Amino acid sequence: MISVKFLLRILTGFLVLFTLGGVFSPEEMMKSFGMRYTKEAAAIVPFALMGQLFLIILTLQIINWIKDLSKVKMTYSFITFMPVCLNVYQAVTGVVPLTIAFYFEQAIWLTFVISFYIVKK
Repeated sequence: MISVKFLLRILTGFLVLFTLGGVFSPEEMMKSFGMRYTKEAAAIVPFALMGQLFLIILTLQIINWIKDLSKVKMTYSFITFMPVCLNVYQAVTGVVPLTIAFYFEQAIWLTFVISFYIVKK
């Protein structure tokens, strides 16, 4: 049986992976989503990565801070749903193209949304 603690650790692993991709290969990461790495993007990407780092740290600490992790599962279901909403909005409005990376990312986020929603403890 999967636990909330295990899901939080898996989520942290994915966030670390996404963050490392942004640190070591931002050009390729953006290219996979059909975007160009411009001077303007180079200025914004570190702030986005810092936000991911904040979430990584908080997620790891929540495991230690909260005894009953079932209290955070709905919050994390919502948190992991937010990128899906933003990505779909941006795709519908033509901000980002529908690439394989787009669908793959949506599948990852939706897996977490559903998993946090249905996990028992």
